Amino acid sequence: MNKLVGMSQDVKLFKATQKLRTGLRERIRASEQGRSNGDVVRYGEWLKEFEKIEKTLQRHVELGSKRHPLWYEWLCNVRGVGKSTLAQLMGEIVTVNMIWNQKNKEQKPEGIAAFNTVSALWRYAGIGLGKYWQNEKGDIVAPKKGHKMVGKEGEKERVLFEPEPKEGWELVEVRDRPLEGWCLPYNKRLKTVCLEFVGGGIIRANGKYRAIYDEQKAYYEMDRPDWPQMRRHYAARRKMVKVFMSHFWEQWRVFEGLPTRLPYVIEKLGHTHIYDWREFVERPEDILRDKIEADSLMDLEEVEAVVV
Repeated sequence: MNKLVGMSQDVKLFKATQKLRTGLRERIRASEQGRSNGDVVRYGEWLKEFEKIEKTLQRHVELGSKRHPLWYEWLCNVRGVGKSTLAQLMGEIVTVNMIWNQKNKEQKPEGIAAFNTVSALWRYAGIGLGKYWQNEKGDIVAPKKGHKMVGKEGEKERVLFEPEPKEGWELVEVRDRPLEGWCLPYNKRLKTVCLEFVGGGIIRANGKYRAIYDEQKAYYEMDRPDWPQMRRHYAARRKMVKVFMSHFWEQWRVFEGLPTRLPYVIEKLGHTHIYDWREFVERPEDILRDKIEADSLMDLEEVEAVVV
């Protein structure tokens, strides 16, 4: 089995176990507060078991990401993005088109190879722009092109639709969003990882990428005074995460020997400001140390395989 696919499965198991553990902890809290008549002692015993499993899975997940060049050649020097977050990012991307290729003769590129542009990855991660129909009231009513679930319960399948615009509708390009009756145009789990784990982690750790957030938030405070504070925060965070994900896309494709290109706004629209990933590296002297450590871990794995 591909090691990255195995890591992806470990990530999903880790998150499922984490959800069970937090749910069990809430049951204990409810019992202690008299909101439930559950057996606190029994719950506590199971909580310890779930915590052990969760820690074991977390070690596997972090070890898998630590062995990848994205970590020891780059992200080990970026404050705010840890090994667990890297594993979750890669875990949601590496399986793209895998199920399709298992079911169809026509093969599609898998994983990061499926995203020839950073804009495509932004859209898949839920931080990109899409074309939508807007009615005369200014409401977004339908995507220009999107999927719906069609068929009887238990036999539904995704079908592509391109709705006919009604009188008064206008085609606009806005951020992707959920619309009633339509499938999400992005990976919801990956969007959460990008905004909450990557975005939140960088802001809390005060990493170098945070400068983009601070600059953008200051701009919105001057240029969008009518926006609520949280909307300015979300917009600034989204901009910062998009820059990070552009570097993530570039680095991963370079490590895989795949071609890269400039973002659409620079290549086609004439924008000139380019964020270089080197500007956001914190401790470049650590790269060699982490690479040696990762290599030693891989050597150890090979020895263990021979012994077994």
